Amino acid sequence: MTVDESRTASTIDEADIARLLDEYAWCVDDKRWEDWEACFTADAEIRMPFAAHDGSDGLAEWGRAALAPFEKTHHMSSNFQITVEGDTAFGRSKFQAVHVPRADRSSEYFVVAGTYHWRFRRTEHGWRIRRCEIEVAWTYGDDATGLSG
Repeated sequence: MTVDESRTASTIDEADIARLLDEYAWCVDDKRWEDWEACFTADAEIRMPFAAHDGSDGLAEWGRAALAPFEKTHHMSSNFQITVEGDTAFGRSKFQAVHVPRADRSSEYFVVAGTYHWRFRRTEHGWRIRRCEIEVAWTYGDDATGLSG
């Protein structure tokens, strides 16, 4: 493979992983928990400030329960830094997530922001998340749920 072919392949992989991370956020906000679970490998590790989960079994229900106190959420991710090494990759991205307990009282909300630390693996279904860890940088509002840790 030439240098240009290698760079092209890496760029395509990075774009595929960025799309996966976009899907991750959309699934959470749309409450499509089974689709969210499908973003992960079977042996995934999730480390959040409020809890941890290992493996994809039961992951959809775990995510559903974690965000059950909120009628609406709005997750934004950016500043993707992704490094591909063959069939694995790692990276980080910035996030900000707004959590609204009651949609009819949207002025009452909680925000958490920080950094996602990621590990990925290429599977027969494309890139999947192998590890997701959240590092909280700051919060705003009353977190009555303990979501921020």
